[in-house]
Amino acid sequence: MKFGTYVGAWYTTYYQVGVNWASQDYDPFNDTDLKFDWAYPDYNKTGYAEQLDLLMTGNYFTQLMMKDNPATANLAYHWWSVEGSLKGGKYITRNKMPLYGSIDMGNVDWPDQKSISNTIKYILDNATGGVMLFDVVHVYAPQYNRLKQPLWGALREGLKK
Repeated sequence: MKFGTYVGAWYTTYYQVGVNWASQDYDPFNDTDLKFDWAYPDYNKTGYAEQLDLLMTGNYFTQLMMKDNPATANLAYHWWSVEGSLKGGKYITRNKMPLYGSIDMGNVDWPDQKSISNTIKYILDNATGGVMLFDVVHVYAPQYNRLKQPLWGALREGLKK
């Protein structure tokens, strides 16, 4: 049996709900690249990545690439984009387990189905585990997604190799 969990990909604020999904090998208090003013000495000891066989992060953002926004274009990490949150997730978990990126197919304001497909492709190419699709009801029931249309085409295109 494999043991895993889902967490929001926004590590910068996830501490507020008492969850430290990082590796114990990652020390946010002493990280000179990412400055976390909320971290305290030994916070890394609360990390639980080593306890997992897999981790799914909710990369629920319409901004795919950091370069798509001038405010994030020159950052190494940005927790509020798909690219930045996947990079950050791999950085803080130290690749202790396969990382599955997740896409919210229905509750996010996607401009079109192509954007959904591109996000699925990006996650498949950049996550170490694969992609988790939230939630299948959004694919087959148009009334449950913001595009108000079946998303089978977006899913099919996104999963193409």
